[in-house]
Amino acid sequence: MDWFCALALQRDSNEALLVKSDVLWESLKLIMNASVTIYMKRYPRAPTGHEIQFDGSPKDQAIISKHSVNDKGINAPVPICSVTVAFKPPILTATYSTKHAPRAFTVGTSSEGYVNIFFRDEPIYLDHAVALILRPVFFPESPG
Repeated sequence: MDWFCALALQRDSNEALLVKSDVLWESLKLIMNASVTIYMKRYPRAPTGHEIQFDGSPKDQAIISKHSVNDKGINAPVPICSVTVAFKPPILTATYSTKHAPRAFTVGTSSEGYVNIFFRDEPIYLDHAVALILRPVFFPESPG
């Protein structure tokens, strides 16, 4: 895949960004899904009274939602908060259902052809981007 991306970069840097952006987007969704799984193992549904769900089925969108649940099945789950992560290259946005401000990331390629993620004009790692996106859903009481 890297040789293909390098060839595309030689032809058209915008096309290369789109090809690599798809890989980045799929990687981001995988890490977000894994993060939800890890969170639910660390903070199980029974003692906390809530659960977090990941929906990555839309092609250019992922939705992570936190619900209050009753283990006895008496009431339907009640939404607590959610984030919708949308990717329209070169912009990645996270929009929250709570008071948290939306977060915007930009995706670009370096001179070597690597995909970079920027948050507030600073390059960040993929796992840091996931942490910034999911923190308001995992811990809504935390600042920023």
